[in-house]
Amino acid sequence: MNASERRRKRKKRKYVMKCLRYMLVVTVALAIIGVAIALLVRAMRNPGDGPETPDNKLTVTETPAEPTSTPTQGVKEPTPELSPTQGWRGDKAPIIGELTAKDGVIYVSYSKIEDSSGYEVCYRIGEGDWQVTPTLNQTCSIPVQDGADYTVRVRALGPYGEGGKYSKESTVHVDPIVPVLALGSVTRATAKLTLAGASEGTQYMLRYKAADAEEWFEIGTTETELVLGALTEGREYVAELMIPRGTGDPAVSEAVHFTPKGEGYGDLFRNACGLLNVNGETRAVSYTMPEGCLGVNGWAEFNTELYSDAQLKSKIGDIKGGTAVVISADENGEYVYNLSGNRYGVHVSIVSGGDEKQGWVLGNAFMVDLAMIFPCENPYSIQYNRTNAYSSIFTCGGNAQEIDGESEADTRYDPLRSANGETALTTGGYNIIGDVTGQRLPNYGPETQMPAVWDVAVQLLTAQRNALDKGCCLLIYESYRPNATSKAVYRAMKDYGYFREEIGPEGGKKLTLANGFLAKNYTEANYIASDSNHNKGIALDLTICSYDTVEELGSELMMQTKMHTLDYRGNMDYNTEAADLLYDIMTEGTGLIPLRGRQEWWHFELNKNTEDFPCVSKYVFADYGI
Repeated sequence: MNASERRRKRKKRKYVMKCLRYMLVVTVALAIIGVAIALLVRAMRNPGDGPETPDNKLTVTETPAEPTSTPTQGVKEPTPELSPTQGWRGDKAPIIGELTAKDGVIYVSYSKIEDSSGYEVCYRIGEGDWQVTPTLNQTCSIPVQDGADYTVRVRALGPYGEGGKYSKESTVHVDPIVPVLALGSVTRATAKLTLAGASEGTQYMLRYKAADAEEWFEIGTTETELVLGALTEGREYVAELMIPRGTGDPAVSEAVHFTPKGEGYGDLFRNACGLLNVNGETRAVSYTMPEGCLGVNGWAEFNTELYSDAQLKSKIGDIKGGTAVVISADENGEYVYNLSGNRYGVHVSIVSGGDEKQGWVLGNAFMVDLAMIFPCENPYSIQYNRTNAYSSIFTCGGNAQEIDGESEADTRYDPLRSANGETALTTGGYNIIGDVTGQRLPNYGPETQMPAVWDVAVQLLTAQRNALDKGCCLLIYESYRPNATSKAVYRAMKDYGYFREEIGPEGGKKLTLANGFLAKNYTEANYIASDSNHNKGIALDLTICSYDTVEELGSELMMQTKMHTLDYRGNMDYNTEAADLLYDIMTEGTGLIPLRGRQEWWHFELNKNTEDFPCVSKYVFADYGI
């Protein structure tokens, strides 16, 4: 083979090798491109199209791997947003496995979602708003406070916190935890009850009644201790604690029975209740402050002693008449103590010259504001209209209600005529007296206050309960009246000729009211006197209002005369049915009695030795300022 042929063969081999190299490069390049395209297509493919893995199966763990998450109240539900994050199955919803309620806690477990960053357990009470509890685990415990139906749903969260699909909703009923109702201290008028195991902030309903009664009194509370007041000594009571279940009957604790007895009175005015009876409809109502009498203002009626003990045996000082006081509790939490002879010791605080003293005083030695103990804002409490603090309404004849009936014709009183047929002096009464004409009586305090001796306040607890039982409410017009006021009115009536001098049966002289009393010959001592039990803070002038419904207070009941009509028809011998009802309300078990002569249907006072209560001249309660 010559040289030229050898050169041709070498060129041919080089060309073939070059073609092979190009073909190899192209093949490799095409393979790489194919692999890249396949990977891209796979990456873009929907991950839900793949087969279910064993990791989707339900896994139930009885104990969480880490501490229970705390519910986040009011959190808005994140809007589900599916992420293209590779490997996270965002369209797969967890499956709830266990959902149980026990001991006030809901336990929930659910299936695992691969590559999720956590879970959101959502729950709601009844038809309420959804609450959210985030967690990293497949179990969650939700604390609950009361009995209700709880609905639960769960969803997984993606690597960046995006929400997945919710599980089906599941509902479980949570039985409430009923605290143990235990009896604490018992006095002659109160009982303290404790709620052992009560959940903080949970609303409970305590109900109680006399064991032989049908109607229950109910008191709502979130406290773990309750004091029942104004109980009857020696009467058995029963109390129960109730918790709503959401639907159906409430859960009820075991009943506690107790009988008030002992020496002390505890928080006498706290949670005092009565049964309002209107046209056969009965409702248990509360008519005093829930705080009781603690913090009520008062003042010493006269110079009295201050003692260190409730039995008033160890004197520690003196209190000057007119000194301001406030009812407070002693170191044992007591403020009232029953003494012999139906008297009370009361614990008070005194502020004088910047110094505070505390001790016990005799109950009938100081006055309190009835409007503070029985606030009129409560429609079931006592109401007030202290007219003489802004405009006198005392009259003599001429404004009484007419007495109907032919049988009364011969004895019916004509307010414009005297017994001998002559014209009577006037129909205006007090309203024609110069310095009190349609105005407040002198020396009175503000119309918002209704002062009376402590003992009167105690008796009114029973009187208002009596009124409610008969479908009525007390309406007080007058309580303490300064002695200076009585003397001023007495002088004015003498100066304007309202009294006339007569010769008595035995020849002695006496004064009688000239208008409206000629036939009866009542003396000034029967009606207008220079000294009165009102001046001692132990007398009340009052009437009663009816209830139109158990919700609405009505108007005053009609008596034989209007309030403070100084006329013989005011005598209780002329009582209307309504006046007899008032008499029953004020005297049944209260320790209150009418005037000895029964001259005024509206007047009731303490059945005690009036010599124990000296007259108080000046109204000082308005200056109270602790």
